Amino acid sequence: MDCTSEINKSKTIQTPVVLFIYNRPTETKKVFERIREVEPSKLYIVADGPVSGDEKDRQKCIKTRETTEVINWPAEVGRYYADDNLGLEERLQSGLNAVFAQEEEAIILEDDIVPSSSFFYFCQSLLSEYRGDERVLDVVGTNYLESWKSDAQDYHFSTIGSSWGWATWKNMWEKYDPQMKLWQSSEIPNELKNYYVDKRISARAKRLYEMTYNGEIETWHYQWGFLGATQSSYHIVPSKNLVSNIGFNQKGTHTKDESSPFSDMDRYDIEFPLQNRNYIIPDIEYSKKYYEKRATIWEKRRLLMKMHNIISSVYESAKSRQ
Repeated sequence: MDCTSEINKSKTIQTPVVLFIYNRPTETKKVFERIREVEPSKLYIVADGPVSGDEKDRQKCIKTRETTEVINWPAEVGRYYADDNLGLEERLQSGLNAVFAQEEEAIILEDDIVPSSSFFYFCQSLLSEYRGDERVLDVVGTNYLESWKSDAQDYHFSTIGSSWGWATWKNMWEKYDPQMKLWQSSEIPNELKNYYVDKRISARAKRLYEMTYNGEIETWHYQWGFLGATQSSYHIVPSKNLVSNIGFNQKGTHTKDESSPFSDMDRYDIEFPLQNRNYIIPDIEYSKKYYEKRATIWEKRRLLMKMHNIISSVYESAKSRQ
């Protein structure tokens, strides 16, 4: 839901916008309508292909691509359509490689991330402000707390980022290593605490990076976060949440829990021009609050799994006695 106010659109969106799509026409249409509202001068549509032999999936892919065909504003448009299904990880990496072969920076959305109008101007403004400053990894649209110190600032720096609507520069993406080769270093895993500060957050990051390195998690985003940690680069987070993830359902790759507090969060607008910061120090308190909010979800999952195991055990025991 939008909680909007009139914003000063003092600049058109000259920063290239990249939209990743697959087989969700309804969600894609909602995201594309928000893009249409700001009329970016450059637009890239990156589409994954259908699963081989799945006619239903092929038809969904076709219908999804059709929702982005009509562009009724002056724009340079690039389309990268895969013939076969590559999966989210490979499609995003190959898509951004293609975009950054031509562009110096970009604003990136997936087909279930609905932005407020401010999101585009927020990203464009801060990409310009911190261009060339390698202490900043990216600009994100998600504030997991929905609002954080919004009466005193427009944004802050954090060790916690998000892939739900973000923007970065070519020179940062070129450092991206999906294989996480630095994880082989004996020092790196133990030194994460120097970046995350909070022991709980660094311990969880260590577990997730280990699983990603070992191929237990299929993702691209943890590798990106790992890059930030090893480069001591931070994420810019808005003081108010600027995007909503509408993909929390069984069709989602990593977001299936529709009851999650992060599902379809309210999105806001921010007044412009932004009040820029004259220092770069991560807000550790924001990270702690986020971790605590996440912890309630992990505890809920743990209890549900425990109940499931108990019920299964009782069922199997009763079945064996029959």
